[in-house]
Amino acid sequence: MNILKTKRPITPSQRQLISISRVGLFKGPCLKKQSLYIKNNAGRNNQGRITIFTKGGGHKKRYRILTSDRTLLSGIVESIEYDPYRSANIARIFF
Repeated sequence: MNILKTKRPITPSQRQLISISRVGLFKGPCLKKQSLYIKNNAGRNNQGRITIFTKGGGHKKRYRILTSDRTLLSGIVESIEYDPYRSANIARIFF
């Protein structure tokens, strides 16, 4: 299983592009206790009316709540998941 992917360069910016493959990531649902929905208010004001056009849409995403407590340093990694709100993958750790 190759983790790094290279593309065939169609444009000059893709010539040195190397991306990470998502083949080995966990495909099940995320924990409901540790996630919530963030309401998308794209282009709308405080009354809910559209004020900026050509904004909006997109797929509904769940925001994962992460614990940054560094005192719990020992645990078992259950899975590595894709996170739509972050540029890095996150790990689910069982304490």
